[in-house]
Amino acid sequence: VARKLLLVPVAAAHLRPADYAAVLWKYPHAAEERELGAALSRALREAGRSGVVLFAGTQTFVAAVRREWLGRTRFG
Repeated sequence: VARKLLLVPVAAAHLRPADYAAVLWKYPHAAEERELGAALSRALREAGRSGVVLFAGTQTFVAAVRREWLGRTRFG
């Protein structure tokens, strides 16, 4: 049901870098973003005012998204 799937690595010492090649090959609407801030900006821009953005992943990833989001809403 998603129009776009963005794959974003999370910077955590205890996690190995992900290999997204199989996902990118399987889902033509998938794309990789190297940086969380860029991914958040892209997701919000592409969703527009009436779209929905869902970030899902490990607790480490969701916490990083939350920090990025709160930083933007408080100061930007």
